[in-house]
Amino acid sequence: MNDKIICAVTGRSYEEIGNGRTEIYSENADIKFSICERIDKLVRNGVTDFICHAEYGFPLWAAEYIIELRDRRKEQGLSPINLCVIRVYEGQPFGWGYDIQDRYFSVLDDADFERYFSNALGKDSYMKCEKLMIDCCHFLLTDLRDSFAVQYAELHAKPIVFCEDVLVR
Repeated sequence: MNDKIICAVTGRSYEEIGNGRTEIYSENADIKFSICERIDKLVRNGVTDFICHAEYGFPLWAAEYIIELRDRRKEQGLSPINLCVIRVYEGQPFGWGYDIQDRYFSVLDDADFERYFSNALGKDSYMKCEKLMIDCCHFLLTDLRDSFAVQYAELHAKPIVFCEDVLVR
C-alpha cells in the first residue's frame, strides 16, 4: 500500500517574475510568504512528498522552504515529508549568478532524492519535465494560471493549488 501523496511544484522563473533585481523586493517577499502558506496547508492536508525542478524563482524558493519545513518537522518528531528534485538538464544553473548556483546545489545536496531528466537542454525540456512531474503527482502547486503545466494538470484531472491571485500578473 502506497501512502504517499505527491505534489509537483512548478511556476515562474525569476526572470518571468520580473520584480526587480532582488528577492527582498516586496512582491517577491509576498510570493515567498504565499509559497510557505500553501506548502504548510498541503502538508497539514496530508501531502508527504514534493517534486520540483528547482528553477530559480518560484520552484527554487518552494524547494528551499520544503527543506526547511522537513528539517523542522523532523526536530519536532512530526511525520516526515520528502523532496525530490528533477534536474531538467545538467547545466541548468550555469547562467545564474554564483550565489544562486550555490543555493541550487545546496537544494540538490539537501533533497531526499535527485534525478536527472536529461543530460542537455533540448527542445521542450521544461515542458517534458513538468509533464513527468505531473504524471507522478496528486496535486500541482504553482503561481501560474496560464501555462502548459496547468493545462496538462487540468487535462489529467489533477487538483491545482494556486498562490494568491494578486501575485500573478
